[in-house]
Amino acid sequence: MIGQDAAMMYPLRLRGKELNEDDEGRRARYMRYLDFYKGNQWANTVPERAGQRRLTANYARAFIKKGASFLLGAGVRYECADPLAQAALERLSGENSFDLLDYEAAIDSAVLGDGAFKVTLQQDGTVRIRGADVLNLACEWAGDDTRRLLRVTERYMLSADEAFELAGMLPLQGEVEVEECWTEQEFRVRLANDPRLDKVQPNPYGFIPYVVFPNERRPRMFWGDSDLVDILELCSEFNVRMSVMSQLLQFSGNPVLVLEGVDGSDGRLRVGPGAVWELPPDSRAYLLELLGQGGLQAHMDYISALHRALFDLAEMPHSAFARDVPGGVSGVALEMLLYPLVQKVRRKRQIWTEALERRARMGLRLLGFSPDTAVRVIWADILPRDRATLVANEIALVGQGIHSRATANRLLGTENPEAEAEAALAEMQAGANMRKPLQVSGALVQGLAQAAG
Repeated sequence: MIGQDAAMMYPLRLRGKELNEDDEGRRARYMRYLDFYKGNQWANTVPERAGQRRLTANYARAFIKKGASFLLGAGVRYECADPLAQAALERLSGENSFDLLDYEAAIDSAVLGDGAFKVTLQQDGTVRIRGADVLNLACEWAGDDTRRLLRVTERYMLSADEAFELAGMLPLQGEVEVEECWTEQEFRVRLANDPRLDKVQPNPYGFIPYVVFPNERRPRMFWGDSDLVDILELCSEFNVRMSVMSQLLQFSGNPVLVLEGVDGSDGRLRVGPGAVWELPPDSRAYLLELLGQGGLQAHMDYISALHRALFDLAEMPHSAFARDVPGGVSGVALEMLLYPLVQKVRRKRQIWTEALERRARMGLRLLGFSPDTAVRVIWADILPRDRATLVANEIALVGQGIHSRATANRLLGTENPEAEAEAALAEMQAGANMRKPLQVSGALVQGLAQAAG
């Protein structure tokens, strides 16, 4: 998670060695991306001058948030063949607020380039799933498989009360830095700069309880790429050009008077309301026109070119912001308008599917289910679809035996297909019972006739 504790990092140690330069460089890159996302986009420019206007059009943040919204859509659902596992997974989702957790992780990973989850078993028997700050993580992985973690080390800060609950002792200072080191065989926890706690024990889970995943995968690399990697310079240049344009417009509203062939050293040129100047015969006075002779259009053309390049490299068409979209466009036509974004979301969903399935299996394993429990991640449609047409298509496909009812329910976005099917069956049975003719015995008919007579 993005947090202030990133500034408290100290050099970690893995296998008795200082972190290599790659880890330090990675953290420096994270901080640069994070500052840029927060709006500090003038760091590499010349120092600010007095009276200089610096505008920041934070397209970086807008692209990140828009991309996270398209990635997650209406939320992620899970399917398990085992009904008990399905119910347990739904409880996990509710107890850990999966929708909010996933959105925060989507923002984090898009900004920094990597994301992480941690899955742990609490003392009360519940499973806690939280986002882990990759700024505070150090990982080792197999040389022939970057997806296989061998060791994960995490550092975080605890208050005095939390440290007492963890270690049964008060820290030497007000806050304490805790270091956890996990392998599949053992778990080590210690308090940094406090030798009273340095505990090593067998790993109680039998697996490393972290899911670390890249935002955009780089071939044969463990750590990923940020969504900002290709647009940093363009965003900075766009801010510079917009600021220059703003200053030019400001000057044009308060034009500069230029006097040629005039010596003001004698004090006769006094500025003030109603001032009258006597100029020498060979002098000339005129207003400085900064936007004349096509200057304004040249600036506008350059800004437009930067704007187009920015959206192209971010794979974020203008249509994603509901601009340049003809009315009534849907289906394939809308997908073609947003095709660069659709491709980007599909790439990310391949990575996220693997990460979310691993996270779900870890949670189920801590609840006593088999490590091989099959979990399927179901994504909502990236783009809105014409529901009436979709329903008609699914009715035809189910009627011809091409799609099952379960597939139709999934494609239609039914949140709980089994419960919906049971409710529909119950309603059909109730309707059938209501349509049955009323059967009355002869004795009852005779009794009713006598009462009426």
